[in-house]
Amino acid sequence: MSYCQGCADRQAQLNERDAEIERLRKKLSDEWETAEKAIERAEAAEARVNELRDLRQNEMKMHTDAHRELTQERDTLRARVAELEEKLMVPK
Repeated sequence: MSYCQGCADRQAQLNERDAEIERLRKKLSDEWETAEKAIERAEAAEARVNELRDLRQNEMKMHTDAHRELTQERDTLRARVAELEEKLMVPK
């Protein structure tokens, strides 16, 4: 094997390695991009879950408040009905 042939073989090996390095860089870049997109989707999903949780808590509070108000109104009306019934009672 001549010196020039050895240099050409070595250059071919280096070119193959460079091509493999570039292929692996591209693959890593693609995988990184995919991972970043997955992270973005996960963050968006987490934000939506938090939003829905907050809405649910607000709905529960509104329901509890409405129930409390209706209970108070019911009790007031019952007391008023009892008061009116007592006034309407005719002694025998």
